[in-house]
Amino acid sequence: MPLLLLAACSSAQLAAPHKIALLASFEGRERARGYELLASATLALQDAARDNLVLLAVDSGSSVADATSRAQAL
Repeated sequence: MPLLLLAACSSAQLAAPHKIALLASFEGRERARGYELLASATLALQDAARDNLVLLAVDSGSSVADATSRAQAL
């Protein structure tokens, strides 16, 4: 009986996390700005103190076309 109760409690906590994507430049000239944005977003999520948020850092690529295709892929 306690085993069934434990299994029921653990399945309720397995909700899918919400994903937040940060599409920024992590290579080339704007590399420093991309990492500043990543640090800021990470701190903001820590301040929110929510366990169900996941930050996905995605490099925007070297052109507008790259950034557009990566945004559409997300």
